[in-house]
Amino acid sequence: MDLTTPFGEYESSSPEIPVDSLGDLIVQDAIELAKHWLRESKTLGGRASFSNARRLGRLTGDASSVAFTMSFADLVLRPESEVVAAKQFRKLAAGSRVDFLSPIDVALIRIGAAVAGYMPKLVMHLAKKRLRQIVGPLVFDLEDPSLKKGLASLKKQGFRVNINLLGESVLGEAEAERRLSKTIDLLDRKDVDYVSVKASSITSGINLWEYEYSVGRIKVNLRRLLQAAMAHNPAKFINLDMEEYKDLDLTIDSFIELLSEEALFHLSAGIVLQAYLPDSFEALKKLADFSAKRFNSGGGRIKVRIVKGANLQMERVEAELHGWKQAPFTSKAQVDANYKKMLDWVLRPEHTESMSIGVATHNLFDIAWAKLLGQRRGVSEAIEFEMLQGMAPNLASAVRNSTSSLLLYTPVVEKADFDNAFSYLFRRLEENSGGENFIHHLFGLTPFSKDFEIEQARFEAAVSDRWKTSAIPARRLAETNDAKDGFFNQPDWDPTDSEKRALVIQAVGSREFPAIPERIVDRESVDSILEEAKRDRSVWQGISPSVKREIFEKVAETLEAKRPDLIAIMAIEAKKPVVEGNVEVSEAIDYARYYGGKIPDDEYFDGGRLEPLGTVVVVPPWNFPLAIPAGGIMAALAAGNSVIVKPAPQVPTSAYMLCEALWSSGIPKEALRFVDCQEEVVGERLISHPEVSAIILTGSYQTAELFFKLAPNTAIFAETSGKNSVIVAEDADLDLAASDIVKSAFGHAGQKCSAASLVICVGSIATSERFKRQLIDATMSLIVTDSALPRSQMGPLIEPPSGKLLRALTAPSDGESWLVEPKQIEQEQNLFTPGILEGVKVDSFFAKTECFGPVLGLMEAKNFEEALRIQNASPYGLTAGLHSLDPETISYYKEHVEAGNVYINRQITGAIVRRQPFGGWRMSQVGPGAKAGGSNYVRQLTRWQNLQNPALRANVDIEIASMLRSLAKGLDQGDQESLLAAAMSDSYWWEKEFSLSHDPSGLTFESNVFRYRPLPLMAIRIGRESEILCAARTLIAAKKSKSNIFVSVSPKFTHDLAEQGVTTQDEEGFLSWALANRPTRIRLIAEDKDELVARLGPSCFVDTRPMMLNGRIELPRYLREQSISETLHRFGNLVRRQGRTV
Repeated sequence: MDLTTPFGEYESSSPEIPVDSLGDLIVQDAIELAKHWLRESKTLGGRASFSNARRLGRLTGDASSVAFTMSFADLVLRPESEVVAAKQFRKLAAGSRVDFLSPIDVALIRIGAAVAGYMPKLVMHLAKKRLRQIVGPLVFDLEDPSLKKGLASLKKQGFRVNINLLGESVLGEAEAERRLSKTIDLLDRKDVDYVSVKASSITSGINLWEYEYSVGRIKVNLRRLLQAAMAHNPAKFINLDMEEYKDLDLTIDSFIELLSEEALFHLSAGIVLQAYLPDSFEALKKLADFSAKRFNSGGGRIKVRIVKGANLQMERVEAELHGWKQAPFTSKAQVDANYKKMLDWVLRPEHTESMSIGVATHNLFDIAWAKLLGQRRGVSEAIEFEMLQGMAPNLASAVRNSTSSLLLYTPVVEKADFDNAFSYLFRRLEENSGGENFIHHLFGLTPFSKDFEIEQARFEAAVSDRWKTSAIPARRLAETNDAKDGFFNQPDWDPTDSEKRALVIQAVGSREFPAIPERIVDRESVDSILEEAKRDRSVWQGISPSVKREIFEKVAETLEAKRPDLIAIMAIEAKKPVVEGNVEVSEAIDYARYYGGKIPDDEYFDGGRLEPLGTVVVVPPWNFPLAIPAGGIMAALAAGNSVIVKPAPQVPTSAYMLCEALWSSGIPKEALRFVDCQEEVVGERLISHPEVSAIILTGSYQTAELFFKLAPNTAIFAETSGKNSVIVAEDADLDLAASDIVKSAFGHAGQKCSAASLVICVGSIATSERFKRQLIDATMSLIVTDSALPRSQMGPLIEPPSGKLLRALTAPSDGESWLVEPKQIEQEQNLFTPGILEGVKVDSFFAKTECFGPVLGLMEAKNFEEALRIQNASPYGLTAGLHSLDPETISYYKEHVEAGNVYINRQITGAIVRRQPFGGWRMSQVGPGAKAGGSNYVRQLTRWQNLQNPALRANVDIEIASMLRSLAKGLDQGDQESLLAAAMSDSYWWEKEFSLSHDPSGLTFESNVFRYRPLPLMAIRIGRESEILCAARTLIAAKKSKSNIFVSVSPKFTHDLAEQGVTTQDEEGFLSWALANRPTRIRLIAEDKDELVARLGPSCFVDTRPMMLNGRIELPRYLREQSISETLHRFGNLVRRQGRTV
């Protein structure tokens, strides 16, 4: 029997909202009943109950107490190593205020901290036991006799019990199956008749892009559970829980479709709706409509459990990081009003005939109001009141005494894995400490108290406003972008939006793409194209900056309009899964808007003038066929250059569709040319052509070396290879670490220069069964299939593996073994399942080689310091990651990590324009080093010259003042004034820009710092023909940068620089020094660079650009850029640890 309707197409057949006055008329009676229960609750419960309530009240009394409790759970109880836990215990006890605890607990903490270093195992056992006692009423042990005793006690008191099994984060099918099996085991107990389960806890890796497929997967496991419930007589009750907004439609549709099946048609089962979602009202109407049809056709009743919502903080996190509207209401008042609206609408005979309602709340006013509403409408038998076990036992007893039934939502967890309850406990603690939550005031609430009056007023307002709340999903409302400095990151398309899902799936299925121009196969055509590009430069340069910015904005709009087609071509041509293609389109749009904002208003900037370089050739890779060419093209155009884009041979259509979007938006074809050409002879001619002013390359370091040989006098701006690692410290959240590592390692089949290739396991992590179990489960559960199928989580390799990648996939080195062995599953599609190697050594092939595929290696380090040395020892320096919950470890790491993009407690891929400007150190970059998507990238694609002394100035420090006096000797008055102006410009920009950590995105839940770091070794070479002012100005800037500078001066240079600590060398001597010491950069003044470039290769940038007096332009040449992205929340809670906000 089919009673289902796709949720996105549902039109309620229920009557319109029945606005009547009953809910308003019973308000005063509800207030009096709430007072009665409150007074009665003070007389119930024994000493133990009062003591437990007081303890819980202390733990949630203020921000400091909540921070301590969360820190204790995370830092002391979570680590598997007792030595590590004891160390954290001592630090936490020494750095925290604990006067909110009882005198006994304070004493225990002080004593425990004192002896933890000597007896870590004993102290940690006692500490865990004590916290377990304090929060014990909130979460039951799964094992008997504890569970049996707890359940018997609750039932003896007249409570019904709803069991919710907590467990490890569900990263894969093994844990999902384990959770399902244990839930079925619970159903087999005689003392359990009611369980709650989330679809996401029994099915892993749910992908909304292929919606029906995901519903089908959920139904497979949920059907087993419902059948297990039916096997009992009477049947046991399954309540389908939900937590995340993205699960709403999936859960409802799975529930309806299953209960419509013939075998389950007569089963009674339940589902939760969260009132903090505007969507929930229409969902309630849909469920009521389904229930009535099913019941009237002879089917069973259903139950809808209405809650306020318990995942608000994580919903805020998701919304902020994606740039989406927050799915829940934005105010507690709206949530409270919607809760009343849902109850008022559903508590009517026409609905309760086929469904019962769970009123789940601790708010006495809401309970009283719902009880009276049910009585007056004659539907009391259909109402079941529900509370959380342990949160307010005396209040629960008072309510139970005057209602027919009260159900306690009771989480259970295996005793050995108590940390699996932390996310649940953190939510409860956050709720208790929230000033607007009723439960926050409950422990000290009395009738007529000020807190009571506040809560009463909130209740009265919610009843009055209940019919005013919107039922329109917040995510579907028109977007309003909170632009900072005129820029905002384009939100990815939300896969919960069925209309947008359909557009993408249609585009992928149609495979309708434009024909691209014929490939160029002769050198003469390249010559002709470059001559035309030179001739046509004036076309783009003649357009005003304001019009250019309008064009760039139009480009962003066009790309957004073409998103489905662009996702489709990437899925088919580049083998990129839909979920990743969606993100890439947003990145391309961001480049258009961000670089559009960097177009200079005129060519003058505080004493300097810029002009374009000329013709820039953009050579993007195949693995990011849209965003990377878009970034290179838009940056070069923003700087005023003409552009030729040469697509990767694997993905020419993606690049051509990008160019079409740019041309249709107003970029002249004279300014942007698409040149698909043969790689070897013709491509080499393009790269080496004398009319090419600069090359923007993203590719391997070997490709950069080739380009250097082909075009030694052409400026090359390249982001190259990476061998990226993640350190997992002993105090890490292992579930989070495993999840982030798998995403970082196997996204796009590991074919990203930023992908995680190595995991450095610190100490006990190397032998942690849990970490390896979660890593294996998450890896083996990835859906590896054709990228054109929206369900795909990992697609094929772009081409058959060979060389380094083939060796990595098939031939472990001595001492290495497969934790997860990769397998080829469809030869014609180059599909390989991912692999994990363990036993990787520091000097092994895999540890040193970028393999660019779905293989991850595990290494070991004795301690954190050794792990960091291993990470920093890589010849590359693109991305690096750390998982640790210890603030001191994180702080040390941020000061000593050596990589361009650093990620802490999050995945290490997915850099976002402006938020995390992207680019590496050492062999991971070639050229001046400004980061793509950062504030300096466009500027480096121009040529500067001095016109006059800069006007923006600040006082110089004592060291610089001393240098000025020394260097001024021999300068004429004009040059002295220029040198002083340059030094003061340096000071101004040092204070405004270069000494600061910048976070322009300003997110709440994630820190994204952009900063400048000194170079480990830079050389300044002053040739014999150098102008004195140029040499002096360079030395001043170098000193200000605080980089490690070696200054080499030609013996024929006429000015005395002995006081500056210089070394006198001839050209051969300096070359020998450079070859021996390999500086990161060389600032070359008035000397030929050809031999230096030829001998040093691309790893050392030889900078011959003119000296600039303006510090904003000159100082970056002595510094390198770094982006650090750090997750600041724990389960959505901003936690203050030892005086630091995390």
